[in-house]
Amino acid sequence: MEYFENQKRGSTIQGIKSDTLKSINIPCIKIEIQNEFVDFVKQVDKLKFGVV
Repeated sequence: MEYFENQKRGSTIQGIKSDTLKSINIPCIKIEIQNEFVDFVKQVDKLKFGVV
């Protein structure tokens, strides 16, 4: 977040240049791993609310 805050430009409306955003590498995680994470979060939510 700090990186993006430092990248803001403009005096009236601050924004980040598209070139700056395009230069950021975002990892592509396999859908299977994403789904495992979703299932994990759902289980944690159930435990938080005592609905097991």
